[in-house]
Amino acid sequence: MHASRYFFALWPNPVVARQLQQIQARLPAGRLTHGADLHLTLAFLGEVSEADEVKLHHLLQAIPFTAFELVLDQVDAFRRIGLSWAGPSQIPLALQTLYDIFGAALDDQGIWWDKRLVFRPHVTLARKVVVPQQRLAPPVVWWADQMVLARSGGAGPGGPRYTILAQRYANGVVRLV
Repeated sequence: MHASRYFFALWPNPVVARQLQQIQARLPAGRLTHGADLHLTLAFLGEVSEADEVKLHHLLQAIPFTAFELVLDQVDAFRRIGLSWAGPSQIPLALQTLYDIFGAALDDQGIWWDKRLVFRPHVTLARKVVVPQQRLAPPVVWWADQMVLARSGGAGPGGPRYTILAQRYANGVVRLV
């Protein structure tokens, strides 16, 4: 059994998830991300203690969050690791600000998060496949209004591998799962 790894993410609504699955269907071979697992990571946290998990639930509630439009207008790949993704060609100010606020809050709480790489927002479409950079026409327009605290290590064959622990909507509603 693998250890659970935690992360904060924007979670798409069902319409956006279906649009992303249609893009996946056009990819060559590879290991597709399960449709129920599609997300845009805001902060990868790795393994966390029980005490830190409680802090993470509080952070999800406390972070200022206003819905914003996120336009996924390109498909590309991280060639070195063989991962194909969809993402914005321009990072919206609201997304960059949300990422920065999460980072500062995690740092203030003394919780480790992976900040080694420059923030490159993306939705992982598939692993073990590299696609050439291309524009999406039409783009996927996502009204980003839902954040989650999630962890890996869940479900069975063919099912989701991520478990949502808490959801937060832009209107401030938090739902523990």
